[in-house]
Amino acid sequence: MKINNKFLLAKSCRFIYSKIEMKRKKPLVILGELSVFLVILGLINFILDFNDPGFFKLSFNPYLILALIAAVMYGKYYGFFALSVSLILITIPIPAYRYFIYHYHITLSYWLRLGHKLVVPGSLTLIGIFVFGLIRDSLIQDLDRTKNILQTITKEKGILSMEVKALKDVNSELEQRVYSQEDSTIMLYSKIQELNSLNFQKSLELLLNITQTYTGATICSIWEHNQELKRLELRLNYGWDMEMDRSTRIPVEDSIEGWVLRNNMMFSVKMVMQYDNLAKMDTGRNILTVPITVGHKVWGVFNIADIPFEKYNLFTEKYLLMIMALVSPALEKAMEYEAFSIQENVNMVTGFPPFSHFYIILEQELSRVKLEKGTLSVIIIELVNYDTLLHELSKDGIFSLFVLLSERIKELSDNKAMFFHYKNDNQISFILPNLDYDGCSLFCLNILEMINQREWEMDKKKVLPEIVIGYTSLSEDKQSAEDLLSIAENLLEMQKV
Repeated sequence: MKINNKFLLAKSCRFIYSKIEMKRKKPLVILGELSVFLVILGLINFILDFNDPGFFKLSFNPYLILALIAAVMYGKYYGFFALSVSLILITIPIPAYRYFIYHYHITLSYWLRLGHKLVVPGSLTLIGIFVFGLIRDSLIQDLDRTKNILQTITKEKGILSMEVKALKDVNSELEQRVYSQEDSTIMLYSKIQELNSLNFQKSLELLLNITQTYTGATICSIWEHNQELKRLELRLNYGWDMEMDRSTRIPVEDSIEGWVLRNNMMFSVKMVMQYDNLAKMDTGRNILTVPITVGHKVWGVFNIADIPFEKYNLFTEKYLLMIMALVSPALEKAMEYEAFSIQENVNMVTGFPPFSHFYIILEQELSRVKLEKGTLSVIIIELVNYDTLLHELSKDGIFSLFVLLSERIKELSDNKAMFFHYKNDNQISFILPNLDYDGCSLFCLNILEMINQREWEMDKKKVLPEIVIGYTSLSEDKQSAEDLLSIAENLLEMQKV
């Protein structure tokens, strides 16, 4: 209550202070303005009556009044300045004019008469400048003190308001936690059970949904560890702004996510204040980061980049760790089933995964490339004379030919291409990241040139593979995997007409 009264008192002084503050100018500006006024006054004195320098015949003296006004408005020193300039104008320019133009003889008695006329009003003016200047300076000091008090009270009130709001939010969070604890536990159990009936990708999506719901995270993501490339790759995210530049690949070394992965420990942003090595790696994108364990192996990490203030507490940290522990067995089963399913369908001759796996990988790569605002191309190769070669080589022989083709294409792509079987036995496909439409067109021409210029031999027989290529690239109007594959397939059909 005491702070509020002070605040109202200080607020009432703001208007008065603002009016005085408006009159505060830079010293050079004030001196310049006073000099201009005094010069104008001197010219008026010269034009009207140069025989009366200083206007001493008038009932009031404009020079002295201007000096008093300067003291009241700007302070005593400016009043002394105005009085000094007035004395210079009265005693030097006008007598000089009379001497050089009218040849009046100027003697010492001339200045003595001026001094006699000036002694009384000048003394009173000096006293007035000093008194009014002191009053004005004292008022300004009081207003400065009031301003400081106002700023201090405003700052204290702002801090107090923030503290009250934070306490209300925390109190509301605690109430909701108590009232909904039983229901939320039952709901969590049912969602964990649901994981057992999903494939691995759907399980990750549900995990993201569960953690976002129970922690209140507004920005979070799931990262998969790529052991061969020693980096973490984005698998799923929630709340990311598509307009912002965000990395979808993070090195295992020198990153908070990598530290969590290597040590199989949770990271909390408060640890930055305790450990220098974490402070050096901190980039501001980690609030809470926990490892995702699949079986006995750390598969990746879950990262929370933004969370409401009231949700950042020990309870949320424990909840997050509990969720990761509960979903681990379900994720392990889903991964084993997916790996077994892919392995079962991998062609025994080529080693290429099936079209279904190609589609999943394409969707994952599209998600990452869109966030990076990068490029990606899809290429489908179809063997046109499949039926002819089938009689010459058999089905396994054709698949062996595909292996030879893929090896040469990998050389052209600097080993960036990963091959898959497509929908039909005479089709294979692959994805090339960081390649736009023009680059993809040139790459396809290089493939055709390489195939036509080489001699292909299978089982000591020369074969002439005839192929057509369908390709497309990510663009503003082609965003989904279905769109890209449809365009590539249409290009294949057009070449066969």
